[in-house]
Amino acid sequence: MHIKLLALDIDGTLVTTEKNIPAGNKTAIRRFMKNGGIVTIASGRPISGVTRYAEELGLNVGGGYVITYNGSRIFDARTGELFCTQKNLSAEQSARIIDVAEKYNVPITTYKGRYSGYRQCGRQIFLS
Repeated sequence: MHIKLLALDIDGTLVTTEKNIPAGNKTAIRRFMKNGGIVTIASGRPISGVTRYAEELGLNVGGGYVITYNGSRIFDARTGELFCTQKNLSAEQSARIIDVAEKYNVPITTYKGRYSGYRQCGRQIFLS
């Protein structure tokens, strides 16, 4: 069976505890790409926490995809453009979801462009 797609998580899979990609892994991944394979990095991280690794593997040149924010954003690694259509909630819909989440003490993460925000128990933190 010929493998066409290689999807990799970052933490605990692609990188070491020192946050480096081992040289042997880089070589194998680049060989896979050279032989026509598509590489996708999939992570819960925001795009800013993934770009370094995508570039280190050459996805910005050779192509591939980057799935970020726990699957809510899919980028073309070469162009940086969103690969899928983005649907935004209205302010009213967002407020209703936040109200219900707070009522039941459920954490919620929201995204706008390349930024995310986390909210729980009325406390809001913005991340990049």
